[in-house]
Amino acid sequence: MHRLLSTPSIYALSELLICGECGSPYRRRISNCRGEKKVYWRCLSRIEHGKQYCKKSVGIEECKLHEAICKALSEALPEREEILNSIVSTLDYAVTGNEETLNVYNIELNIKQLQDSAKDLMELAATTKGNVERYETEIEKTFSKIKALRHELEIAREKAERSDDLSLEIKRITEVFEKEDLSFNEFDDNVIRRIVECIRVMSDKTVIVTLKGGAEVSCIVG
Repeated sequence: MHRLLSTPSIYALSELLICGECGSPYRRRISNCRGEKKVYWRCLSRIEHGKQYCKKSVGIEECKLHEAICKALSEALPEREEILNSIVSTLDYAVTGNEETLNVYNIELNIKQLQDSAKDLMELAATTKGNVERYETEIEKTFSKIKALRHELEIAREKAERSDDLSLEIKRITEVFEKEDLSFNEFDDNVIRRIVECIRVMSDKTVIVTLKGGAEVSCIVG
């Protein structure tokens, strides 16, 4: 997480892209074959030592890599609110060391799960031909738990203090996710830095994107 406060490289992938086979970073390379310039990314261990330590890593053309990463991120869009909450909580804890920030996220997640459970119970109660009272009792218990958790959430939020640097970073990330036209149709180094923790390239050309907060999305390079 410390890279948030350091001077970034020209290319976001220089900081984020790693080999899923050996763990080495990937590096940007340029080839010129018969006057045709090609940019691709390759495992550093493979570049320096051939197949001695990393036998299965693959090189990927930059334009195809960008396309795969954008496609993977697009898959995460339906869950953008939950992902944003996770990213913010994890960032907060990483910078401040304040465990209450992680507690906030966990409580929010528990509330969401209970809300989903209550919805399922209400649907069952509406369609059952059996004991409706049994479902109604469970629904009441669920709503009581949600009420108690909301009280805990208020307390946890009051305790969670954020640094100025963190507040600014969270603001930038929130702005990214709250854009109505967010689509990841084009690769953007700055956006990738904001929301991505690391990107692993597997030997079958699967790109696994880990977002800050832990969520993972993947796509195979075409």
